[in-house]
Amino acid sequence: KRNIFTCRTGITNNYTIEQRRMLEVSCQQDGKIASPYALNEIAVLKSGLSSMIAVDVTLNGEFLHNYKADGLLIATPTGSTAYNLSVGGPLLDPHVSAIILTPVATHSLNIRPLVVLDDSKIDIKISSRNGNFLLSVDGRSQVLNHDIQLHVERSQRTIKLVRIQGLRFFSFQVNVYEFVLMRINVVNQVLDCDFYLHIVRLLFFLLLNIQFRTEP
Repeated sequence: KRNIFTCRTGITNNYTIEQRRMLEVSCQQDGKIASPYALNEIAVLKSGLSSMIAVDVTLNGEFLHNYKADGLLIATPTGSTAYNLSVGGPLLDPHVSAIILTPVATHSLNIRPLVVLDDSKIDIKISSRNGNFLLSVDGRSQVLNHDIQLHVERSQRTIKLVRIQGLRFFSFQVNVYEFVLMRINVVNQVLDCDFYLHIVRLLFFLLLNIQFRTEP
């Protein structure tokens, strides 16, 4: 109780409450989706060790693309620093009104992440060799039959987050990035080895993914 009191005293009048948007996934069969709301991302992925899946995406009633990949992420700006970042997706300010579509290990060189308005309606149809796919909603996963079609849109629900004053989104990103770059240059000069350079870069992206992963 003493620690809780100290924490409350330390942040009194030194924080703001932010409203963050969420995504909602649904299908034609009621009750089929165990966890329909996502703060970070909704992911459709291949199940098990099966080969790639084909993901047909329709945006606002118009066919967008047939993604042949290990999966597809549909992420919020809040979730842009989570799974989306680790697979090469863009980093967005959490207050941007947008949705990110990022393929996972796509089997095409010309397919890139796409940012669309957050009032977009996204319909998804999956084709899989083993007849199943994995639906992951903020890490809560379930296996579904590939005959099920999904619909994703902005949820009417929002989530409140506490932001401590003085902690800015992009200033922290830049500080971490500059710190790691400095260490990379030191390692490269001392060891003169590209292998260690790649290892440090990998650790940097893992650090970002862990630091900014936010669970509802």
